[in-house]
Parts: sequence; structure tokens; C-alpha cells
Amino acid sequence: LDLVGSVGFSTVLSGAATPAEALQKTRFAGLTVLTSGPIPPNSSELLGSQSARRLLAELRATFDYVIVDSTPLLAVTDAAILAAG
Repeated sequence: LDLVGSVGFSTVLSGAATPAEALQKTRFAGLTVLTSGPIPPNSSELLGSQSARRLLAELRATFDYVIVDSTPLLAVTDAAILAAG
């Protein structure tokens, strides 16, 4: 897909980028991607934050479908935190 991984979900949550700056159009019509971005030292805290809830709510309001590709649910807490939001 030729995506840039240096800006993404973690960058938006940390306040270093806006969603508009981090969302990437693809060559496929109607497919926009928000990569994970750099791995932060406090990923679980970021995922459980109000910022994450607001970002996911904004994405749900903007797009017909929001697909989250995360770690397996039972492997680490990150997926469970995302599912709760």
C-alpha cells in the first residue's frame, strides 16, 4: 500500500499530529489508512486515554467502517483496551 509508518495512531494520540495529517489515502478508492505510528513507551496508557476514545469516535463519524488491526485479544492488554473504547 506504500504507507508511511512514521506518523499514525500513536502520533495523533500524543498530540504530535492531527488526524488529517496522519490519515493516508491509498490507491484503492474509498480506503483510507491510519497506521499505528511509532511504538510509544506507554502504549496501554495511550490506548485507554480519552484522546483514543475521541479519535475513534471521530473516525466512526467520518468513515462508514473503521477496522482496527491490533494484537491478538488474549496476548496483551492493548486489544482489550481498544475493544472497551
